Amino acid sequence: MIVRRRPAAGWWRLSVSPLLLATATALVVGVELLHDVAAVLQRAERLRQQVAVARSQVMAEAALARRHGDEAASIVDGVRVEREPGGWSVELVAPATSRLRFVADELPGAGPAAFGRAATVREPASGVFVQTPATLGTEAWPQLDAAAVERASRPGVCAALQRDRGIALLHRAVGTDQDDFVLAAGRVAAKLDVATQVLVVTGHLWVEPGGAPLVVELPRDLTIVVVGNLYLGRSVRTTGPGRLVVVARPSADAVAFVDCEGDGQFGPGDRLLGAERFRGPVEGGGSVYFGLRQDASGIDFAGSLVVGGQLHLLVDGRVAGPLVLGHGVSVLGGRHRLHAAGDWAFLPERERIPGFATTGRPRPGRLQLDSQKHATMRNQTLYVSAVGR
Repeated sequence: MIVRRRPAAGWWRLSVSPLLLATATALVVGVELLHDVAAVLQRAERLRQQVAVARSQVMAEAALARRHGDEAASIVDGVRVEREPGGWSVELVAPATSRLRFVADELPGAGPAAFGRAATVREPASGVFVQTPATLGTEAWPQLDAAAVERASRPGVCAALQRDRGIALLHRAVGTDQDDFVLAAGRVAAKLDVATQVLVVTGHLWVEPGGAPLVVELPRDLTIVVVGNLYLGRSVRTTGPGRLVVVARPSADAVAFVDCEGDGQFGPGDRLLGAERFRGPVEGGGSVYFGLRQDASGIDFAGSLVVGGQLHLLVDGRVAGPLVLGHGVSVLGGRHRLHAAGDWAFLPERERIPGFATTGRPRPGRLQLDSQKHATMRNQTLYVSAVGR
């Protein structure tokens, strides 16, 4: 009788046994689960710190408000409020591990209230706005600060702004009677870093048509005062921490008018704004044009607009920041709409609006976390103890 030996199972057969496969699968799943749990815990810790800082800021705001009204106070509900050169500091004086410090500039007064709303108008324009704007009284019209305008920068300090003698002839039958400046001529992006935070353009400002929006980088808030007209040929987007405000106002010898034909010239069918007869350059002043041709796509403007003349729509328009209209809106060649989106706004009572006059008494500005102080506490517990009771 021949006895055959059963061959021993190879290592490869053992490696694919159900038990080993199950063990390997469980190990992989366990590692992935631990990774997910760690990520969730990290996110929860970041959120906890953000909530703690936000809660602390609310407490600091309340303490600063009380301290501002009572110069004799030094510690209010466990929060130390102190005067500093040009501003204020607020520090939570709870246990050392939970101390946070905030700082605020001293503001000369409140900014124009219109910058805290999505849209304000002097003359209602029914059927044009996507939503109904607030009505602006004459006394509430945002006033420029004469001293700030006098100190303001001019186009020569800004490489992204170039004078162009021929730009008007590309889009109008005749040129203009004032200087014409083009923002980021032939480019898709530009950086506007103006130390004074106010840029005065004596003439018309043009944004050329293009397939892509013009991207403007703003390291700080900037107000551009256009003593003339603003012509938007394409959308404008902004990047960076800064916010953009553009003011269109007539020059001293110009008269704004409703440009019914959209040709930039005053004609028999056009209506003057605030004047009995025409005595200025043919293009008037202080007007804003959304679109330079009627077959263009809509214009999305990421900044804030203050229009001293008339706003003309050759295309649909959208304004992300506060919109302030001194007169009305004219729709040219279609049934276009204007959307004051209100994506962002200022806090006029607590923030500086570059170039604009303030009213009322001095006051603390917006509280900011002291970044230098906070940098040394990033790995510390930000829990605030019973100070907030």
